[in-house]
Amino acid sequence: MVDFMMVHSYSKDLNILYVEDSEEVRKSTAETLGEYFLSVDVAVDGQDGIEKYKKYYAEHTSYYDLVISDIEMPGLNGIELSDVILEMNNDQMIIIISAHCEPTYLFELINLGISSFLSKPIKIKQLNRILYRTSRMISARKSELERREYEKVERKFLLGVMDLQDNIIVITDGVHMESANQALMDFFDFKTVEDFKKENECICSTFINTEGYFHLGLLNENELWIEYMLQHQDQDFMVMMQNEKTLKAESFKVSVNYFHDKKRYIATFSNITKIALKNKTDQYKATHDNLTGIYNRHKLNDLLQSHFSPMMSTEVQSFVFILFDIDHFKEINDTYGHLIGDEVLKQLTSIIKANIRGHDIFVRWGGDEFILIIEDITSEKAIKIAEHLCRTIEQSIFNKVGQLTCSFGVSTYRNGDTLTEMISRVDKAMYNSKSSGRNQVTYI
Repeated sequence: MVDFMMVHSYSKDLNILYVEDSEEVRKSTAETLGEYFLSVDVAVDGQDGIEKYKKYYAEHTSYYDLVISDIEMPGLNGIELSDVILEMNNDQMIIIISAHCEPTYLFELINLGISSFLSKPIKIKQLNRILYRTSRMISARKSELERREYEKVERKFLLGVMDLQDNIIVITDGVHMESANQALMDFFDFKTVEDFKKENECICSTFINTEGYFHLGLLNENELWIEYMLQHQDQDFMVMMQNEKTLKAESFKVSVNYFHDKKRYIATFSNITKIALKNKTDQYKATHDNLTGIYNRHKLNDLLQSHFSPMMSTEVQSFVFILFDIDHFKEINDTYGHLIGDEVLKQLTSIIKANIRGHDIFVRWGGDEFILIIEDITSEKAIKIAEHLCRTIEQSIFNKVGQLTCSFGVSTYRNGDTLTEMISRVDKAMYNSKSSGRNQVTYI
Protein backbone atom coordinates (compact mmCIF):
# COMPACT_ATOMS: atom_id res chain seq x y z
CA MET A 1 0.00 0.00 0.00
CA VAL A 2 1.29 3.44 -0.92
CA ASP A 3 1.66 5.77 2.12
CA PHE A 4 2.55 9.41 2.56
CA MET A 5 6.26 8.82 3.06
CA MET A 6 6.52 6.87 -0.17
CA VAL A 7 4.87 9.72 -2.07
CA HIS A 8 6.85 12.41 -0.26
CA SER A 9 10.14 10.79 -1.21
CA TYR A 10 9.37 11.70 -4.82
CA SER A 11 7.14 14.78 -4.42
CA LYS A 12 9.03 16.82 -1.77
CA ASP A 13 11.09 18.75 -4.33
CA LEU A 14 8.27 19.43 -6.80
CA ASN A 15 6.51 22.74 -7.46
CA ILE A 16 2.88 22.50 -8.51
CA LEU A 17 -0.07 24.62 -9.68
CA TYR A 18 -3.49 23.72 -8.25
CA VAL A 19 -6.63 25.07 -10.01
CA GLU A 20 -10.08 24.84 -8.39
CA ASP A 21 -13.07 27.21 -8.60
CA SER A 22 -14.82 26.02 -5.41
CA GLU A 23 -13.45 27.99 -2.47
CA GLU A 24 -14.31 25.30 0.10
CA VAL A 25 -12.73 22.48 -1.91
CA ARG A 26 -9.79 24.67 -2.91
CA LYS A 27 -8.86 25.56 0.66
CA SER A 28 -8.97 22.03 2.08
CA THR A 29 -7.28 20.39 -0.90
CA ALA A 30 -4.55 23.03 -1.13
CA GLU A 31 -3.68 22.41 2.54
CA THR A 32 -3.44 18.67 1.89
CA LEU A 33 -1.28 19.15 -1.21
CA GLY A 34 1.00 21.50 0.73
CA GLU A 35 2.10 18.58 2.85
CA TYR A 36 3.33 16.66 -0.21
CA PHE A 37 5.06 19.28 -2.36
CA LEU A 38 7.78 21.90 -2.03
CA SER A 39 5.37 24.64 -3.14
CA VAL A 40 1.72 24.86 -4.15
CA ASP A 41 0.46 27.88 -6.11
CA VAL A 42 -3.33 28.13 -6.15
CA ALA A 43 -5.54 29.47 -8.97
CA VAL A 44 -9.27 30.19 -8.55
CA ASP A 45 -10.29 29.35 -12.12
CA GLY A 46 -8.92 28.37 -15.54
CA GLN A 47 -7.99 31.90 -16.63
CA ASP A 48 -6.23 32.56 -13.33
CA GLY A 49 -4.40 29.27 -13.82
CA ILE A 50 -3.07 30.38 -17.22
CA GLU A 51 -1.86 33.69 -15.80
CA LYS A 52 -0.08 32.02 -12.88
CA TYR A 53 1.41 29.42 -15.22
CA LYS A 54 2.91 32.16 -17.43
CA LYS A 55 4.07 34.19 -14.43
CA TYR A 56 5.84 31.19 -12.90
CA TYR A 57 7.75 30.60 -16.13
CA ALA A 58 8.70 34.26 -16.39
CA GLU A 59 10.06 34.21 -12.87
CA HIS A 60 11.79 30.80 -12.91
CA THR A 61 12.49 30.18 -16.63
CA SER A 62 10.99 26.74 -16.08
CA TYR A 63 7.51 25.32 -15.84
CA TYR A 64 5.69 23.79 -12.89
CA ASP A 65 6.56 20.18 -12.27
CA LEU A 66 2.87 19.33 -12.05
CA VAL A 67 -0.53 20.94 -12.69
CA ILE A 68 -3.61 19.63 -10.83
CA SER A 69 -6.93 21.01 -12.06
CA ASP A 70 -10.65 20.49 -11.62
CA ILE A 71 -12.36 19.65 -14.93
CA GLU A 72 -15.66 21.53 -14.59
CA MET A 73 -15.13 25.27 -14.07
CA PRO A 74 -16.88 28.39 -15.38
CA GLY A 75 -15.20 30.05 -18.31
CA LEU A 76 -12.10 28.03 -19.10
CA ASN A 77 -12.71 24.42 -17.99
CA GLY A 78 -10.05 21.87 -17.08
CA ILE A 79 -9.78 20.39 -20.58
CA GLU A 80 -9.44 23.82 -22.19
CA LEU A 81 -6.91 24.87 -19.55
CA SER A 82 -4.89 21.72 -20.22
CA ASP A 83 -5.03 22.35 -23.95
CA VAL A 84 -3.59 25.87 -23.54
CA ILE A 85 -0.88 24.69 -21.13
CA LEU A 86 0.15 21.80 -23.36
CA GLU A 87 0.45 24.22 -26.27
CA MET A 88 3.06 26.08 -24.23
CA ASN A 89 4.71 22.94 -22.82
CA ASN A 90 3.74 19.64 -24.37
CA ASP A 91 5.71 17.75 -21.69
CA GLN A 92 3.66 19.21 -18.84
CA MET A 93 2.34 16.63 -16.37
CA ILE A 94 -1.35 17.27 -15.60
CA ILE A 95 -3.75 15.57 -13.21
CA ILE A 96 -7.47 16.19 -13.81
CA ILE A 97 -9.99 16.05 -10.95
CA SER A 98 -13.71 15.42 -11.54
CA ALA A 99 -16.78 13.98 -9.87
CA HIS A 100 -17.44 11.98 -13.05
CA CYS A 101 -15.94 11.46 -16.46
CA GLU A 102 -18.17 11.17 -19.53
CA PRO A 103 -16.87 9.18 -22.55
CA THR A 104 -16.53 12.49 -24.46
CA TYR A 105 -14.27 13.83 -21.72
CA LEU A 106 -12.31 10.58 -21.69
CA PHE A 107 -11.49 10.87 -25.41
CA GLU A 108 -10.40 14.48 -25.02
CA LEU A 109 -8.25 13.67 -21.97
CA ILE A 110 -6.56 10.77 -23.75
CA ASN A 111 -5.97 12.84 -26.89
CA LEU A 112 -4.48 15.67 -24.84
CA GLY A 113 -2.14 13.25 -23.10
CA ILE A 114 -3.37 13.95 -19.57
CA SER A 115 -1.08 12.25 -17.05
CA SER A 116 -3.68 10.96 -14.61
CA PHE A 117 -7.16 11.33 -13.20
CA LEU A 118 -8.53 11.83 -9.68
CA SER A 119 -12.20 11.30 -8.87
CA LYS A 120 -14.16 13.35 -6.34
CA PRO A 121 -14.45 13.16 -3.42
CA ILE A 122 -10.69 12.67 -3.14
CA LYS A 123 -9.69 9.78 -0.90
CA ILE A 124 -6.26 9.63 0.70
CA LYS A 125 -5.52 6.14 -0.63
CA GLN A 126 -6.36 7.21 -4.15
CA LEU A 127 -4.46 10.49 -3.76
CA ASN A 128 -1.35 8.70 -2.49
CA ARG A 129 -1.49 6.19 -5.32
CA ILE A 130 -1.92 8.81 -8.05
CA LEU A 131 0.61 11.26 -6.61
CA TYR A 132 3.12 8.46 -6.08
CA ARG A 133 2.82 7.29 -9.64
CA THR A 134 2.80 10.84 -11.06
CA SER A 135 5.74 12.01 -8.95
CA ARG A 136 7.74 9.00 -10.02
CA MET A 137 6.84 9.74 -13.63
CA ILE A 138 8.08 13.31 -13.22
CA SER A 139 11.34 12.02 -11.79
CA ALA A 140 11.61 9.59 -14.68
CA ARG A 141 11.13 12.43 -17.14
CA LYS A 142 13.96 14.28 -15.51
CA SER A 143 16.18 11.29 -16.02
CA GLU A 144 16.60 9.93 -19.51
CA LEU A 145 17.73 6.61 -18.03
CA GLU A 146 14.28 6.15 -16.45
CA ARG A 147 12.24 7.21 -19.51
CA ARG A 148 11.29 3.64 -20.45
CA GLU A 149 9.88 3.02 -17.01
CA TYR A 150 7.76 6.16 -17.34
CA GLU A 151 6.29 4.99 -20.63
CA LYS A 152 5.43 1.65 -19.07
CA VAL A 153 3.62 3.36 -16.17
CA GLU A 154 1.83 5.76 -18.53
CA ARG A 155 0.59 2.91 -20.67
CA LYS A 156 -0.54 0.98 -17.62
CA PHE A 157 -2.54 4.00 -16.50
CA LEU A 158 -4.21 4.37 -19.87
CA LEU A 159 -5.20 0.72 -19.95
CA GLY A 160 -6.43 1.04 -16.38
CA VAL A 161 -8.70 3.93 -17.34
CA MET A 162 -9.92 2.02 -20.40
CA ASP A 163 -10.68 -1.03 -18.28
CA LEU A 164 -13.04 1.05 -16.13
CA GLN A 165 -15.29 1.56 -19.16
CA ASP A 166 -18.19 -0.75 -20.00
CA ASN A 167 -17.82 -0.02 -23.71
CA ILE A 168 -15.27 -1.85 -25.85
CA ILE A 169 -12.28 0.44 -26.50
CA VAL A 170 -9.43 -0.38 -28.90
CA ILE A 171 -6.28 1.41 -30.05
CA THR A 172 -5.33 0.51 -33.61
CA ASP A 173 -3.54 1.65 -36.75
CA GLY A 174 -6.61 0.60 -38.73
CA VAL A 175 -5.12 -2.77 -39.67
CA HIS A 176 -3.52 -4.14 -36.51
CA MET A 177 -4.94 -3.76 -33.03
CA GLU A 178 -2.37 -2.36 -30.61
CA SER A 179 -4.32 -2.69 -27.37
CA ALA A 180 -7.86 -3.03 -26.01
CA ASN A 181 -9.69 -2.96 -22.71
CA GLN A 182 -11.18 -5.77 -20.65
CA ALA A 183 -14.62 -5.26 -22.18
CA LEU A 184 -13.31 -6.63 -25.49
CA MET A 185 -11.97 -9.78 -23.85
CA ASP A 186 -15.23 -10.29 -21.96
CA PHE A 187 -17.33 -9.94 -25.10
CA PHE A 188 -15.20 -12.19 -27.34
CA ASP A 189 -14.34 -14.58 -24.49
CA PHE A 190 -10.54 -14.26 -24.54
CA LYS A 191 -8.21 -14.05 -21.57
CA THR A 192 -5.76 -11.55 -23.08
CA VAL A 193 -5.48 -9.15 -26.01
CA GLU A 194 -2.74 -11.36 -27.43
CA ASP A 195 -5.12 -14.34 -27.47
CA PHE A 196 -7.66 -12.23 -29.39
CA LYS A 197 -5.01 -11.08 -31.88
CA LYS A 198 -4.01 -14.67 -32.64
CA GLU A 199 -7.42 -15.21 -34.21
CA ASN A 200 -8.33 -11.65 -35.24
CA GLU A 201 -5.68 -9.32 -36.60
CA CYS A 202 -8.18 -6.47 -36.46
CA ILE A 203 -11.49 -6.02 -34.63
CA CYS A 204 -12.95 -5.07 -38.02
CA SER A 205 -12.75 -8.73 -39.06
CA THR A 206 -15.49 -9.47 -36.52
CA PHE A 207 -18.00 -7.08 -38.14
CA ILE A 208 -20.94 -9.15 -39.43
CA ASN A 209 -22.02 -8.50 -43.02
CA THR A 210 -25.68 -7.65 -42.54
CA GLU A 211 -28.06 -5.09 -44.02
CA GLY A 212 -28.31 -1.80 -42.17
CA TYR A 213 -24.89 -2.15 -40.48
CA PHE A 214 -21.36 -1.13 -41.43
CA HIS A 215 -19.03 -3.94 -42.53
CA LEU A 216 -15.87 -4.39 -44.60
CA GLY A 217 -17.85 -5.39 -47.69
CA LEU A 218 -18.89 -1.74 -48.06
CA LEU A 219 -15.29 -0.53 -48.52
CA ASN A 220 -13.12 -0.28 -51.59
CA GLU A 221 -9.94 -2.34 -51.85
CA ASN A 222 -7.18 -1.12 -49.49
CA GLU A 223 -9.58 1.32 -47.80
CA LEU A 224 -9.23 1.39 -44.00
CA TRP A 225 -12.50 1.10 -42.07
CA ILE A 226 -11.47 3.57 -39.37
CA GLU A 227 -10.26 6.18 -41.86
CA TYR A 228 -13.54 5.84 -43.73
CA MET A 229 -15.42 6.57 -40.50
CA LEU A 230 -13.24 9.59 -39.75
CA GLN A 231 -13.86 10.94 -43.26
CA HIS A 232 -17.64 10.57 -42.81
CA GLN A 233 -18.15 11.89 -39.29
CA ASP A 234 -21.57 13.25 -40.26
CA GLN A 235 -22.81 9.64 -40.34
CA ASP A 236 -23.71 7.33 -37.46
CA PHE A 237 -21.82 4.05 -37.81
CA MET A 238 -23.25 0.88 -36.33
CA VAL A 239 -21.69 -2.57 -36.50
CA MET A 240 -22.91 -6.00 -35.50
CA MET A 241 -20.60 -8.46 -33.74
CA GLN A 242 -21.21 -11.88 -32.21
CA ASN A 243 -20.98 -12.28 -28.44
CA GLU A 244 -18.86 -15.41 -28.10
CA LYS A 245 -20.33 -16.21 -24.69
CA THR A 246 -24.00 -16.08 -25.70
CA LEU A 247 -23.40 -16.74 -29.44
CA LYS A 248 -25.87 -13.92 -30.18
CA ALA A 249 -25.25 -11.02 -32.55
CA GLU A 250 -25.24 -7.64 -30.79
CA SER A 251 -25.35 -4.08 -32.14
CA PHE A 252 -22.74 -1.39 -31.42
CA LYS A 253 -22.46 2.31 -32.22
CA VAL A 254 -18.87 3.16 -33.17
CA SER A 255 -17.04 6.40 -32.30
CA VAL A 256 -13.49 6.96 -33.58
CA ASN A 257 -10.78 9.55 -33.07
CA TYR A 258 -7.07 10.06 -33.54
CA PHE A 259 -4.87 8.82 -30.70
CA HIS A 260 -1.98 11.24 -29.97
CA ASP A 261 -0.97 11.29 -33.63
CA LYS A 262 -2.52 10.55 -37.01
CA LYS A 263 -0.94 7.12 -37.30
CA ARG A 264 -3.00 5.54 -34.53
CA TYR A 265 -6.66 5.69 -33.67
CA ILE A 266 -8.89 5.04 -30.68
CA ALA A 267 -12.33 3.53 -31.24
CA THR A 268 -15.14 2.90 -28.79
CA PHE A 269 -17.98 0.45 -29.35
CA SER A 270 -21.13 1.28 -27.35
CA ASN A 271 -23.57 -1.61 -27.05
CA ILE A 272 -26.97 -0.47 -28.39
CA THR A 273 -28.53 -3.92 -28.81
CA LYS A 274 -31.58 -3.10 -26.70
CA ILE A 275 -32.10 0.22 -28.50
CA ALA A 276 -31.65 -1.38 -31.94
CA LEU A 277 -34.09 -4.17 -31.04
CA LYS A 278 -36.67 -1.64 -29.89
CA ASN A 279 -36.20 0.42 -33.07
CA LYS A 280 -36.59 -2.72 -35.16
CA THR A 281 -39.78 -3.65 -33.27
CA ASP A 282 -41.15 -0.11 -33.64
CA GLN A 283 -40.33 -0.12 -37.35
CA TYR A 284 -42.07 -3.47 -37.80
CA LYS A 285 -45.19 -2.20 -36.01
CA ALA A 286 -45.20 0.93 -38.16
CA THR A 287 -45.07 -1.01 -41.44
CA HIS A 288 -47.07 -4.17 -40.72
CA ASP A 289 -50.74 -4.79 -40.06
CA ASN A 290 -51.27 -5.64 -36.41
CA LEU A 291 -53.90 -8.32 -37.10
CA THR A 292 -52.59 -10.22 -40.12
CA GLY A 293 -48.85 -9.49 -39.93
CA ILE A 294 -48.60 -8.46 -43.60
CA TYR A 295 -47.65 -5.01 -44.88
CA ASN A 296 -50.00 -2.15 -44.03
CA ARG A 297 -51.15 0.83 -46.09
CA HIS A 298 -48.36 3.03 -44.73
CA LYS A 299 -45.72 0.58 -45.96
CA LEU A 300 -47.39 0.33 -49.36
CA ASN A 301 -47.27 4.10 -49.77
CA ASP A 302 -43.53 3.99 -49.03
CA LEU A 303 -43.00 1.17 -51.55
CA LEU A 304 -45.02 2.95 -54.22
CA GLN A 305 -42.82 6.03 -53.86
CA SER A 306 -39.42 4.36 -53.41
CA HIS A 307 -39.74 1.26 -55.60
CA PHE A 308 -42.48 1.66 -58.17
CA SER A 309 -42.40 5.40 -58.92
CA PRO A 310 -38.94 5.13 -60.59
CA MET A 311 -40.22 2.22 -62.69
CA MET A 312 -43.17 4.30 -63.83
CA SER A 313 -40.78 6.82 -65.38
CA THR A 314 -39.38 4.15 -67.72
CA GLU A 315 -40.78 2.29 -70.69
CA VAL A 316 -40.83 -1.00 -68.77
CA GLN A 317 -44.26 -2.50 -67.99
CA SER A 318 -43.26 -5.05 -65.41
CA PHE A 319 -45.78 -5.14 -62.59
CA VAL A 320 -49.45 -5.74 -61.89
CA PHE A 321 -51.89 -4.72 -59.17
CA ILE A 322 -54.50 -7.14 -57.83
CA LEU A 323 -57.14 -5.71 -55.48
CA PHE A 324 -59.69 -7.94 -53.75
CA ASP A 325 -62.07 -7.99 -50.81
CA ILE A 326 -64.42 -10.44 -49.08
CA ASP A 327 -67.96 -10.64 -50.41
CA HIS A 328 -70.58 -9.71 -47.79
CA PHE A 329 -67.97 -9.31 -45.07
CA LYS A 330 -70.27 -7.00 -43.09
CA GLU A 331 -72.78 -9.82 -42.78
CA ILE A 332 -70.08 -12.10 -41.37
CA ASN A 333 -69.26 -9.53 -38.66
CA ASP A 334 -72.94 -8.91 -37.93
CA THR A 335 -73.74 -12.62 -37.72
CA TYR A 336 -70.70 -14.07 -35.99
CA GLY A 337 -69.11 -11.03 -34.34
CA HIS A 338 -65.91 -9.13 -34.96
CA LEU A 339 -63.68 -11.71 -33.27
CA ILE A 340 -64.73 -14.35 -35.81
CA GLY A 341 -64.39 -11.70 -38.51
CA ASP A 342 -60.78 -11.15 -37.42
CA GLU A 343 -60.14 -14.91 -37.56
CA VAL A 344 -61.50 -14.95 -41.12
CA LEU A 345 -59.09 -12.16 -42.12
CA LYS A 346 -56.12 -14.02 -40.62
CA GLN A 347 -57.09 -17.33 -42.27
CA LEU A 348 -57.60 -15.59 -45.61
CA THR A 349 -54.14 -14.00 -45.27
CA SER A 350 -52.59 -17.44 -44.67
CA ILE A 351 -54.32 -18.87 -47.76
CA ILE A 352 -53.03 -16.04 -49.99
CA LYS A 353 -49.48 -16.24 -48.61
CA ALA A 354 -49.40 -19.98 -49.31
CA ASN A 355 -50.28 -19.34 -52.97
CA ILE A 356 -47.96 -16.46 -53.91
CA ARG A 357 -44.20 -16.05 -54.18
CA GLY A 358 -42.21 -14.93 -51.15
CA HIS A 359 -41.11 -11.67 -52.82
CA ASP A 360 -44.60 -10.70 -54.02
CA ILE A 361 -45.91 -7.68 -52.12
CA PHE A 362 -49.02 -8.45 -50.06
CA VAL A 363 -50.78 -5.58 -48.25
CA ARG A 364 -53.86 -5.12 -46.14
CA TRP A 365 -55.30 -2.03 -47.82
CA GLY A 366 -57.96 -1.49 -45.16
CA GLY A 367 -60.83 -3.41 -43.54
CA ASP A 368 -61.32 -6.54 -45.68
CA GLU A 369 -59.55 -5.12 -48.75
CA PHE A 370 -56.16 -6.50 -49.80
CA ILE A 371 -53.67 -5.59 -52.54
CA LEU A 372 -51.14 -7.82 -54.29
CA ILE A 373 -48.33 -6.28 -56.35
CA ILE A 374 -46.52 -8.75 -58.59
CA GLU A 375 -43.47 -7.86 -60.69
CA ASP A 376 -42.18 -9.40 -63.93
CA ILE A 377 -45.50 -10.84 -65.09
CA THR A 378 -47.83 -10.54 -68.09
CA SER A 379 -51.48 -9.58 -67.80
CA GLU A 380 -52.52 -13.13 -68.86
CA LYS A 381 -50.52 -14.74 -66.06
CA ALA A 382 -51.75 -12.15 -63.55
CA ILE A 383 -55.37 -12.97 -64.41
CA LYS A 384 -54.67 -16.69 -63.98
CA ILE A 385 -53.11 -16.05 -60.57
CA ALA A 386 -56.15 -14.01 -59.49
CA GLU A 387 -58.54 -16.71 -60.77
CA HIS A 388 -56.57 -19.40 -58.92
CA LEU A 389 -56.76 -17.39 -55.70
CA CYS A 390 -60.47 -16.78 -56.23
CA ARG A 391 -61.19 -20.55 -56.64
CA THR A 392 -58.86 -21.50 -53.75
CA ILE A 393 -60.71 -19.15 -51.38
CA GLU A 394 -64.09 -20.42 -52.54
CA GLN A 395 -63.07 -24.03 -51.85
CA SER A 396 -61.64 -23.29 -48.40
CA ILE A 397 -63.55 -23.82 -45.14
CA PHE A 398 -63.35 -20.94 -42.67
CA ASN A 399 -63.79 -21.46 -38.93
CA LYS A 400 -67.43 -20.98 -37.85
CA VAL A 401 -68.26 -19.30 -41.16
CA GLY A 402 -67.79 -22.16 -43.59
CA GLN A 403 -67.35 -21.05 -47.19
CA LEU A 404 -66.97 -17.52 -48.46
CA THR A 405 -65.92 -15.78 -51.67
CA CYS A 406 -63.87 -12.78 -52.78
CA SER A 407 -64.12 -10.38 -55.71
CA PHE A 408 -60.94 -9.46 -57.62
CA GLY A 409 -59.80 -6.57 -59.79
CA VAL A 410 -56.62 -6.81 -61.90
CA SER A 411 -54.70 -4.15 -63.81
CA THR A 412 -51.18 -3.96 -65.22
CA TYR A 413 -49.06 -0.86 -65.38
CA ARG A 414 -49.44 1.13 -68.58
CA ASN A 415 -46.82 3.54 -69.83
CA GLY A 416 -47.47 6.98 -68.38
CA ASP A 417 -49.68 5.77 -65.52
CA THR A 418 -49.59 7.64 -62.25
CA LEU A 419 -49.99 5.82 -58.94
CA THR A 420 -53.44 7.37 -58.53
CA GLU A 421 -54.49 6.09 -61.94
CA MET A 422 -53.26 2.57 -61.14
CA ILE A 423 -55.14 2.39 -57.84
CA SER A 424 -58.29 3.92 -59.38
CA ARG A 425 -58.31 1.46 -62.29
CA VAL A 426 -57.82 -1.68 -60.22
CA ASP A 427 -60.45 -0.43 -57.75
CA LYS A 428 -62.90 0.00 -60.62
CA ALA A 429 -62.08 -3.52 -61.85
CA MET A 430 -62.88 -5.01 -58.43
CA TYR A 431 -66.21 -3.22 -58.19
CA ASN A 432 -67.08 -4.43 -61.70
CA SER A 433 -66.61 -7.96 -60.28
CA LYS A 434 -68.97 -7.02 -57.44
CA SER A 435 -71.66 -5.65 -59.73
CA SER A 436 -71.37 -8.68 -62.03
CA GLY A 437 -72.27 -11.16 -59.30
CA ARG A 438 -69.14 -11.34 -57.10
CA ASN A 439 -66.71 -14.29 -56.73
CA GLN A 440 -64.95 -13.49 -59.97
CA VAL A 441 -62.00 -11.68 -61.54
CA THR A 442 -62.25 -8.55 -63.71
CA TYR A 443 -59.30 -7.17 -65.68
CA ILE A 444 -59.09 -3.58 -66.85
